[in-house]
Amino acid sequence: MESQKPTGTLSFLRSVIGACVLCACGVALYYLSETIGISTNTVWHSVIQQVASVFLATGILSIAWEFFAKRDFADEILEKAGISRELESSKLVQLTDEYLVAVNWNELFSATRSLDIFFAYGASWRISRRAELESFLAKDGSRLRVILPDPIAKKTIKELAGRFGYTPVKLKRYIKESTEFFLGLTPGRGSQVEVHYTKITPLASMYRFADFGVMTFYNHGKGRGSVPTFVFKRGGLLFSYLDKNFHSLVDDSARPTRLFKTHEGKR
Repeated sequence: MESQKPTGTLSFLRSVIGACVLCACGVALYYLSETIGISTNTVWHSVIQQVASVFLATGILSIAWEFFAKRDFADEILEKAGISRELESSKLVQLTDEYLVAVNWNELFSATRSLDIFFAYGASWRISRRAELESFLAKDGSRLRVILPDPIAKKTIKELAGRFGYTPVKLKRYIKESTEFFLGLTPGRGSQVEVHYTKITPLASMYRFADFGVMTFYNHGKGRGSVPTFVFKRGGLLFSYLDKNFHSLVDDSARPTRLFKTHEGKR
C-alpha cells in the first residue's frame, strides 16, 4: 500500500540531499568566480555570485525547513483543521466508499501469508477477489480463516435477515454458498482454509492481513449503496481493534466459534 508514494524518511533524505547539493553548487560557484579570473569581468562576476547566493540561500532554507519548521507547520495545520493526534496514531492509509474497486486488494494479498475474514457472506467481494484468493493460497504455508454467521443460530440469522431485507432461508443459502466457495478453493503445499461459524452478528466486514487491516461498514438502509471503508496499517489503534475482535471471535474460549471444516493443501 505504500509503494505509490515515498515514505516520510525517504522524502526527508531526498530533500536534505538536494539542499546539500544546492549549497555545494553555491560554494563551488563562489570559488569559481574568485579563482579563475572571472572577477576581472564585472558582469560575469556579478552574475555568478548572484546565482551562487541563490543556491546557498535556497539550500540553507531547505535544510532549516526540513529540520525545524516543517514539523511545526504540519502540527499547526493539524491543529487548525481540528484533526487530532488520535487520527494520526490510527495508522489510517485510505478512506473510501468504493471498497471493491478503490482498495488495492492485489497489493494486500501479495504481501501476506495469512488472512482472517469476518463478514455476513461477502458475495460481491469473494467473487471479485477470486483470482487474488487463488494466488494467495498457492503460496506455501498460507492460511485463510473465514468466519461466517452460524446458520443454526436462529437469533443471529433473524437479526441479519431483517437488516438485509432477506428471509432467513435466503440468508442461510447465501451463507452456504459462501462456505462452499471458500472450501472449494485449492490450497497450495502446507496451506489451509478454515471456515468457522459464530453466533456473533457482524456489524462490519473485517479483513486482517499480516500488516494491514480493512473494515467495511454495512448499509442499514434499504437497497445497496456506497459504504465507508477504512484501510490501515499494523501498529495503530484500528489494527489493535481488529486484533481484539478476531481474538474474541476465534481465540476466546468463552465465546467459541464452531469450526465447520478445514481444507488443507498437500504437503
